[in-house]
Amino acid sequence: MLKRLLLAVSILGLLSCNHNIKFEKIAWSTKDDVLPCACREQMLKDLTAHYKLVGLTTQELKNLLGEADFTDSNLVSYDIIIDYEHDIDPVYIKRLDFELSKDYTVKTYQIHEWKK
Repeated sequence: MLKRLLLAVSILGLLSCNHNIKFEKIAWSTKDDVLPCACREQMLKDLTAHYKLVGLTTQELKNLLGEADFTDSNLVSYDIIIDYEHDIDPVYIKRLDFELSKDYTVKTYQIHEWKK
C-alpha cells in the first residue's frame, strides 16, 4: 500500500513539472542565488491570462511581482529563464517586459526570448 502511494505521488510530481500552475506571488519572487525561480515559466500563462497587467502603476506591478530584474525610464523586466549551460555568458534568456507610458503605468507587455 505504501509503495503504491509513493508511486502515485511521484508520478503526480513528475507530471506537474511540465504543466502550468497558478501564479503565486511568493514563489514568483523567490530566487536561487541570482537566478529566477524555475516556477516562473510555469506561472507565466496564468499570470498573463488571469491578471490585468496593462494599466498597473509601477508600484502596483512591484506589489504583484516583487522587485524587477531590470528597470529604466520606460521598461520594467522580469527574468523568466536564464540558461548559462557551462559558461558565464547566457545561451538562452526568456523575460517578461513591461513597457511603461509617460505616467509610469503599464502600456503593454511582451514575452521576449533570446538565444545565442
